Amino acid sequence: MLLGERLLVDLRVVRRAQLGQALQAQHLHGGRLGTNLVQLGFMSMDELATVLGAHLAVPVAMDNQFEDTRAEVLARLPVEVAARVFAVPLHQERSGTLVVAMMDPRDPVAVAAVEHAVGSRVQACVAPELRVRYWLEKHYGIPRPNFFLRADSGIGGGRGSERRRTVSASPMFPATESKARLGRIQTVKRPAPAAGAGGDDFELDITVDARRRSPAANRALERISVAMGSNDILDALVEYLAASVGCGLVLMVRDQVALGWRGAPPLDPQVVSQIAVPLDLPSCFRSACENATTFRGAAPAASREWHHRLSEMLGQITPRDLVVVPIRGGERVLALIYAHMANDGDMSAQAVSDLEALAEAVTARVARAVPTAAAAEPTK
Repeated sequence: MLLGERLLVDLRVVRRAQLGQALQAQHLHGGRLGTNLVQLGFMSMDELATVLGAHLAVPVAMDNQFEDTRAEVLARLPVEVAARVFAVPLHQERSGTLVVAMMDPRDPVAVAAVEHAVGSRVQACVAPELRVRYWLEKHYGIPRPNFFLRADSGIGGGRGSERRRTVSASPMFPATESKARLGRIQTVKRPAPAAGAGGDDFELDITVDARRRSPAANRALERISVAMGSNDILDALVEYLAASVGCGLVLMVRDQVALGWRGAPPLDPQVVSQIAVPLDLPSCFRSACENATTFRGAAPAASREWHHRLSEMLGQITPRDLVVVPIRGGERVLALIYAHMANDGDMSAQAVSDLEALAEAVTARVARAVPTAAAAEPTK
């Protein structure tokens, strides 16, 4: 089920520049286009639900219907079926028909599976991916991957908020922001967008230079050049980190939080998934995001205690020399590569150069993945 890109622009729900950014984020992060539009703040959940209903010509399941679901209705659908077809029962009509919210309400196999499991006719409604996954976790205890957690800097939402179970970063950072200076920053030159580009112009001019690369970096660059999606890209990055760096992980950027995404062995995947870095407080991660350039050096004084706790979580010695490299999508930083040597040694110039080349290659690969239609003039 694909959300119509042209429909989004024609209905003036999003601008084509925003659509282009969401398509880049989708290629890197995965998930559905609507999910990425909501995660980037370009449309609300209810706007997405309404567009999905119009696009598919099916009823829409709104948030209040999920809130009012009764336990006996939820119990009709076994958890294993709910998890397999991404379905949440809402209510039972007097006729016996069960109204169910689904990500793919026009999938006959999924609808048939629900009808077989509950033993009655089903009225399938559409709901956004983020909303369905939230309520599957709330009602059935089916956990969401980090990508589907909507960051809100640790502040819980009210009734009907899909942000209610968010990754909380507050225990790992001091409560007040320090005025200490950030650590030294090593920048890498990047081509700038054309002067005078308008807000709706989608342009990105990125080239990956021909500096000498290590064999491990060359292998990763080759994999990135033919990557079909986020898993291929992550595999290439993690392969390089495991072969060349003592400790490395990739984090996805979500508003004011960077979430652990994938770690290089021997990092525990469960530990990586619990990492949440607040980007509104001083740190090397914030510096890399704000400046869209590589941070290299010791952790800023204001966040050294937090970096020590992070190293303990990862089972590593607290590094005195670390690197954070941004991966961009348009004007946004979509992800961060973090690395340091396991033996507390200095990062080599070769390793830093390799990481910057890999980040630029991913940025260029994501940019090329955006269809030409996303950059076309909007319908008048």
